[in-house]
This record gives sequence, C-alpha cells and structure tokens, in this order.
Amino acid sequence: MRYKNGFTMAEVLITIGIIGLVAAMTLPTLINKNRNKALETALKKIILQ
Repeated sequence: MRYKNGFTMAEVLITIGIIGLVAAMTLPTLINKNRNKALETALKKIILQ
C-alpha cells in the first residue's frame, strides 16, 4: 500500500474557512483604526494651521 503525502480537499477547505473567519472578524477593526488615525491626522493638521 502506498501512502501519499499531502492534504485532502476537506482539510484545505476547512483551513481556508478558518482563515476567512478570522479575517472577517479582524478586518473591520483594522479598517476602523485606520479611519480614526486618518481623522486624527486631518484634525491635527487643521488645528496647527
């Protein structure tokens, strides 16, 4: 009997699903932080003029 090295399709799909779930949970937070930082920078620029 030969053993094949590698992953099954199910393992790959589950891993991609988990990565997608983590990304879906973290991306909104990162985007919000980026927007807040841009707003803060713009306000500092206006105040210092």
